Order: sequence, then C-alpha cells, then structure tokens
Amino acid sequence: MYLEAQIVPFFQPVLAMETYGVWGYEVLARKVTPQGVESLGAFFHDPAVPVEKKLEIDRLVRRKALEVFKRSDKNIRLFLNIQPQWLCSFIGRKQEFPTLEYLEEFGINAGQIVVEISETEFDADLESLSAMIDRYHEVGCQVAVDDVGCGFNNLERIIAIRPDFLKVDARLVRKSMREESARYLLEALGGFAEKSGMGLILEGIESAELFRLGLEIGACYYQGFFLLFQRLIWQKPLTLRMS
Repeated sequence: MYLEAQIVPFFQPVLAMETYGVWGYEVLARKVTPQGVESLGAFFHDPAVPVEKKLEIDRLVRRKALEVFKRSDKNIRLFLNIQPQWLCSFIGRKQEFPTLEYLEEFGINAGQIVVEISETEFDADLESLSAMIDRYHEVGCQVAVDDVGCGFNNLERIIAIRPDFLKVDARLVRKSMREESARYLLEALGGFAEKSGMGLILEGIESAELFRLGLEIGACYYQGFFLLFQRLIWQKPLTLRMS
C-alpha cells in the first residue's frame, strides 16, 4: 500500500508552563508524496483497512521515531500512541511489547516515554486492559489517556488505567469557549487531575483565546498549532532540545 520510505514520523511539541519550553513531542504518522506531506489519520480510521496493516504501519512509525529520539535531549519526553485493542493479543502472554523491545534496542530510558492510550474500543475487560498498562508502568514508562471528554467510558477507563496524564480532547477545549457547561466540565477535569496527581494536557490550542482558557483552568501542558508547528525531523540529523 505504501513504501516504507514514504512513511515518516512528525513530532508535535508539548509545551510545559513550568519551564515555558518544549517538554515533549507527540509522534504523528505522515506519508511523503510528490504533492507534499499527508496525514495518515484517514488510513488509521478507515474500517476497510485490515487491522494488521494498520498495526504494521504504526509500529514502523514508532520504530522510526525512536531511532530519531535516541539522539535527543534526555529531558525530553516522547508520546507514543497505542490503540488499546492492539494489546488484546498479549493478554495472558509473557511476550514483550514491541515498543519495549524498541526501547531496549535503541538504549532509550523508559522514563522518557509516555504511552498514550487512545479512546477506542477494547474487546477485553478493563481489568485486562489495566494489567496490560501495568506492564508499561513497571518498566518506567508514563501513561496518558487521550481524548478525555469526548466519550462515555473515559472515566471508568481512567480509574482502571491510573494514568500519569489526562489529554483533553480538542473538541471539548473549543466547545468550552462557547458553552458554559463545557467550561464547567473542563474546570472539573482540571480539579480532578490536580487532586489525583495527574498532569492535564490540553490539545488543539490554535488561538490565544484557547491558551488563556487553559491558563484559567490550571492546565500544566499545551499542544497545538498556535504554540509551535509540528516538525518533520526524520530526514535530517537533529538533537531535540528544550527551547
């Protein structure tokens, strides 16, 4: 479907208010074409694409990203998206997760990695999901729950996973500018994260107004095009540093 050389990782910065600089990067999958660089979002959400093919491309992106990241500043975190249903095949098995094998291969400290669990279906029970996530925690990885605020099973999943970070869905962030009830929910998530010792990350920060909103509700981390453009760094040597 795609040539391996066409598939590249993009790195979108995550900014921390504590340092006023880049704290980490989220890995995004992209395809290089003669017309330019395209997102692979449609590919991953297309039900006609076999799960095995999606997993193959995703692991390729993760491996390429980690190969770049091994040369990075040791204070930087890397966010890797993991679809929870991809963990089902590991339930009851001692086989190492591919991502953890990549970390060992490239000599990367697991403490620099944030495993981002997306809001998608998981065919097994939450107890099994929790056991799978514990395997990341046990080696030192941190865990984030993505798309918080856009689904009905998020709260139950958060309790089961016990994440280090909550990533608030961009749609809720934007809606908070228009609807009072959405603003109250965002404030409640901020309070919940603070009391639970979790970092709150706001996605989709595309304007000064949204950034101010985050400051008002006490978000610690921010991600979006208003702050910094995502960067293609796969094609040239680069050391990621705090800016």
